[in-house]
Amino acid sequence: MSVPPINLIGGFASRPAQSRGKAVFSVPVKSATASGAAPLSKAFADPLLFFQEVEPAEERDARSRRHGSALLDLLSTLQRTLLEGGDGEAVMHSLSALAGRMPVAANSSLQAAIEAISLRAHVELARSQVMRAR
Repeated sequence: MSVPPINLIGGFASRPAQSRGKAVFSVPVKSATASGAAPLSKAFADPLLFFQEVEPAEERDARSRRHGSALLDLLSTLQRTLLEGGDGEAVMHSLSALAGRMPVAANSSLQAAIEAISLRAHVELARSQVMRAR
């Protein structure tokens, strides 16, 4: 049994020749805006703006240091409040809001320290939830 060869190009060669005039390609402008899609220039502008707004490493580290210091301050306030016999609910709410958004530092050692502080904050939040459940 023999398999006849397949001519993949034959289908294209047998088509009648198109006119050899100057080809013009155009995209109707109304179709993109009528369907609710953003214009092409707007679609490419947002990612470009994102890349232009990248913070330098020094600014990211400074923001991370401020965030870590604020977490440590809240943990200290929580400790004092609990040692004085207070409720600490307001401090827990602030701690929860701050621990939920953690910036990324450029310095890996600083990032590890911030993550350790954030972990301690999450432990205190979990402990508070367990105590409220009892």
